[in-house]
Amino acid sequence: MCPKERWAAGAPALIVFVWLGASCLSSVTTAALFVGEGTKWKSWSSSSGVYPSNTWDKVTAVLEEAKKNATFPGCVAAVGNESGLIYTQPLGSFTYGDPDPVSHTNPPMTPDTMFDLASLTKVLATTTASMILYQRGHLDLDMKVSDPELLGPDFARNGKEAITVRNLLLHNAGFPPDPKPNYWDVAFGCPQTAQYYPKEDFSCQAMIYAALLNQSLQYSPGTKYIYSDLSMITMMHVVGTLARDHGYVEPSDLNVECVHHQPNSSHSLPYLTQCYYEAFVRRRVAEYLGLQQLLFLPPRSPTWALTAPTWNDTVYRHQVMQVCRPYAHLILERMQHMYL
Repeated sequence: MCPKERWAAGAPALIVFVWLGASCLSSVTTAALFVGEGTKWKSWSSSSGVYPSNTWDKVTAVLEEAKKNATFPGCVAAVGNESGLIYTQPLGSFTYGDPDPVSHTNPPMTPDTMFDLASLTKVLATTTASMILYQRGHLDLDMKVSDPELLGPDFARNGKEAITVRNLLLHNAGFPPDPKPNYWDVAFGCPQTAQYYPKEDFSCQAMIYAALLNQSLQYSPGTKYIYSDLSMITMMHVVGTLARDHGYVEPSDLNVECVHHQPNSSHSLPYLTQCYYEAFVRRRVAEYLGLQQLLFLPPRSPTWALTAPTWNDTVYRHQVMQVCRPYAHLILERMQHMYL
């Protein structure tokens, strides 16, 4: 998730979401539910009758008070049940006043505003994809990640030979919370990190994958829970490897933005498994469920202009951005996080 201290002037809007009959979910899981244009109020009949029009007035009042107190610059609230949406309420605008990075204005929130899913990507994309592969018999939770069918013996460097898929999913693989130096740090050496306004490109894919293979551990696998992006970055490559090797994704399915920087357009390079991961999630999760606006790499036009900023980055990108994590910006450009 994005550090709160970065939610300063020009910072993110957010979604408030309640799903009746299920657990309350935080921010952006809503998206798939009010995908499409012109989502409208939908009345809801229950055993006690139809809810009156003022049912959600208190909810709206709480949100309006939060906006007034600058808790957030804007939001889209949604409440739904198994029949669909029963309440939607956009409030406020994209930022606290700073221009957004696309329109250079401060657009109002609408039901069609898209949001960065941030670390919910781990649940909605990576975990879901892993479950599909597990269900189909391609993934054993106790397989070692260094198994030739997964990332192979190169992953076993620096004490990682015992790490299993289960360790990655439980965040007890032994990884530190973040790599040091971070992939976006000038000291790491990605070409774009030396630029004050780094470009969004895939020029550092090979370097970051090599660093992942060489990553050392902070603890022995299975001994301590540490929430680490490195676990899910690794799992992304596991999913992509299996999707490629079992024919769920063909080279023709790959997003051209993900592969067009690569030499000779080779689709067999090991670090390009991230591109197979994106295609697997797109085709086998989002498209299968009809969630057209749950996606990586949203098209710059018109979708990018509809996407609320999430971070006022004063350290690396030096501008208001729609993606909060520099990993997302570097590893997969706009792929590491999903949008809705």
